Amino acid sequence: MPSIYSPTSASLRDYLASHSHLLLALDTFLLSLRLGEFNNPSYSDTPSRPNEIPGSPSFRSTESGELKEETKEGRKVSRSALTLKAMELVRSIVGTTKWTSSGELLIILEALGRLFHSSYAKDPCLSNTIRRLMNLVRTVEEDLKTPQPTPGALSVNTNLPLTTDPGGVPSGALSPPNIISRSTSTPSMTSALISQPQNASTDLLYSNLERFRSDSMAESPEPAGVPVPDGPLNPSNVEGIAKKLPPYFFEYKAEFRQMVMEGFQEVIDDLEEGRREINEQAGLHIHSNEIILTYSLSRTIEIFLLHAHQREKRQFHVIIAEGAPHFGGHVMANKLSSKGVRVTVINDSAITALMPRVNLVLLPAHAILANGGVVAPSGSHLCALSALANKVPTVVVSSLTFKLCPMYPHEGQDIMQDFVSPAFLGVGSESDNVDLICPVHDYIPPELIKLFITNVGGVLPSYVYRLLSEVYCVEDPIIFK
Repeated sequence: MPSIYSPTSASLRDYLASHSHLLLALDTFLLSLRLGEFNNPSYSDTPSRPNEIPGSPSFRSTESGELKEETKEGRKVSRSALTLKAMELVRSIVGTTKWTSSGELLIILEALGRLFHSSYAKDPCLSNTIRRLMNLVRTVEEDLKTPQPTPGALSVNTNLPLTTDPGGVPSGALSPPNIISRSTSTPSMTSALISQPQNASTDLLYSNLERFRSDSMAESPEPAGVPVPDGPLNPSNVEGIAKKLPPYFFEYKAEFRQMVMEGFQEVIDDLEEGRREINEQAGLHIHSNEIILTYSLSRTIEIFLLHAHQREKRQFHVIIAEGAPHFGGHVMANKLSSKGVRVTVINDSAITALMPRVNLVLLPAHAILANGGVVAPSGSHLCALSALANKVPTVVVSSLTFKLCPMYPHEGQDIMQDFVSPAFLGVGSESDNVDLICPVHDYIPPELIKLFITNVGGVLPSYVYRLLSEVYCVEDPIIFK
């Protein structure tokens, strides 16, 4: 199987030419992204489009019943499920292909990141997941590069003074009790011999040290049945981020593949368990007899509120802003009220008037940026500003697994912002001289946010930069192009 030297689409396809089933699965997934068969990033993390409400302007503007049925059947996948589907595809490609080094694997991941970005540029969830996998590869490679102490290996205490006793045997750092130590409490034959005064000579000490040091630093033999690939990747011919990698990233290591696949499984587990970990915190932040305000439709906040109501037995009142012109708040209200939650739907213009009665504002997130700001559904900024003026805490409920972005607001303006058809506004063709702008997202600065409720617990906006350093590498691309 040929090696891959460039993170381009053509190079990746040539690399996967011998695995037709992987190439077919990749093309099918990319085509589904381009055709919009997955959830539209314009509507946060909702499992279905909120503009499918009967009676809303978008529903009435549907030209044919056939198009309406296609939309309903095509947009039922949430962003978390989409990310999980992409992760399964990446794991299949990585687990099947015969790459030989971490450098070659990084080229494959960068090529996949470029393909995902070109097909789904307005949503950062797939790019964030690829960046996290690339950081995982780097971490595993660095861990293998750093020699790990072998159980039972000898260690030298170099902090003690070096003196010589009259008998010619060095004391202090070279005395047997100080220089020789084992990581296990069981004495060995060598330590027993050295502990005898008649055998405590400098030559014996150094000979045993060198022998044990060579044993502990020696490479383990290749496991049976795992052949070493021929022809490792030549680092002088690579392109992309692999140009900056040190030479040891292109060396073959037998245990590297297994460690990487275990890390990939951990990422998948985080995607599957992220929402459950968020819901377990509902009882800590929602209390009985509170009035909670939220905006439009969010599947994450919906399940969060239902968990507090059904599992924690909290009785509270939810005020939902309808989120015009998409009117996702109507769908949210129907779902919560059907489960016994007391709900009131208000116009977006009434948010400021009712804010003094509110105890807590819950908002969803489309993306969490590097400075602690949030990209949220259009209209959320109004809620956050009104909450700040009335001293009401604004809490963002979101998973960090695929929504944490290494971008700053000025870097993501052209990437995450989107505009939809002004047909939502219900303005006719008689207004030809009027420019109609219908943005999808708002930017909320970090000073308006009190807390993030995430899958890793409560996080302050000022701590987001620390989380970025744990899951992403600064040498990986911020935007895949």
